[in-house]
Amino acid sequence: MGLPAEAENCIGLQGLFDEGWKVIDETEDGSTQRDVALIIAAQKVEHYEIASYGSLATLATTMQQPEVVKNFARSLRRRKIQMHCLLLSPKVKSM
Repeated sequence: MGLPAEAENCIGLQGLFDEGWKVIDETEDGSTQRDVALIIAAQKVEHYEIASYGSLATLATTMQQPEVVKNFARSLRRRKIQMHCLLLSPKVKSM
């Protein structure tokens, strides 16, 4: 849209990261509970990113910015693939 991208701290995402570190502090290293909790924390981050990219793509559509839509759609596809991997790949020991 002709403007340079600027990095900003995201309070919501920082809260999710903090929650993940809390899980690490409160669970035993190598435990099933830690493994599951970290997968949940990662899924929350992916959901947040999917919602953000999807909303931004919709906004760019309403602003008739097809190149911007294309970029957000690409990022959205990558995030959905990552989420799919998180859902299918965890090899957590049976409890």
